[in-house]
Amino acid sequence: MAVRKKQGASQEEWLGAVALIKAGHRPPALDEKVALAVGRIRQWCCGKNAAVSWSGGKDSLVTGHLAETAGVARKFIVLSDLEYRPFVDWLADNTPDGLRVERTHQDLEWLRDHPTMLFPTDAATSGRWFSAVQHRGQRRFFKDYDMDVLLLGRRWAEGNFTGKRPGEMIYENRQGVVRASPVADWTHEEVLAYLIHDMAAPVPPFYYWPRGFRVGTGPWAKRRPGDGQTRDDMWEEIKQIDPEILESAGRYFPEARRCL
Repeated sequence: MAVRKKQGASQEEWLGAVALIKAGHRPPALDEKVALAVGRIRQWCCGKNAAVSWSGGKDSLVTGHLAETAGVARKFIVLSDLEYRPFVDWLADNTPDGLRVERTHQDLEWLRDHPTMLFPTDAATSGRWFSAVQHRGQRRFFKDYDMDVLLLGRRWAEGNFTGKRPGEMIYENRQGVVRASPVADWTHEEVLAYLIHDMAAPVPPFYYWPRGFRVGTGPWAKRRPGDGQTRDDMWEEIKQIDPEILESAGRYFPEARRCL
C-alpha cells in the first residue's frame, strides 16, 4: 500500500515503506522521473545563478543529488537557534561541501515573546514558522548572492505549494524570489527509493524519532501536535529526542520544567 499524503500518513506507514524499499522494491516509474527532474533542472538553471535550498531532509537530499547531476552544486541551509542538538550533530557529519548557512536567530527569548508559535495547532500558525525561518532565509540568500532560481524539494504528496496553477513547478513570488520544485510530482516511495538505492544513502536518523516522518526537519518548537495530543505530549516527545532542550526551555516555560 502506498504511503498517504503527509498530513494523513502514520509513522508506521512510512516505516513500512522504508522496509519494503530496503528489501529491494524500486518503483517502476523512477528512472523516467529521474530523467524528467534532471531535464527540468537543466532547463530552469542553464546559464543562471542557481542553488539548492537544502534542509538535510529526504526531499532536499534527493533534490541536491539530482541538481549535482544536472550541474548545480551550490547549496545553502536556513537554521534558527531552536534546532535539535542531535540534528546539529548529524549536520556536522553530513554537511555537503561548500554548504552556506543562513541563520534567522529565533531563540528561546523570541519564543517567549511569541508564545502562540510554540507547538502550533493550526495550519496558519504552522505556516508562519516557514515564513519566519525558511522563507526569510531563502529571500536573504537570493538577494545577497544575486540568485536567479532556488531549487527546493517541495512535493505535491507532502501537500507543498509549488505554484498557483495546477501542475506548476516553478514560480516567482511578490518579492521576486524564484522557487522551483523539480521533484514536485514524485511519490513518497520514489523519493525513498532514490535515496536508498540510487544514492546508496541511509535514511537520516531524525526520521526515526517520535513521529519523525510526520514532523520532518526544522525548529523543535514548530512541532505540531497529532490527533489528540496535548502540549505536554509535545514536551514528552522532545524529552525523548533531546532532554537538554527542556532544561533550557524550563527557564521560560513552566510545563517544560514539569516534564523534567
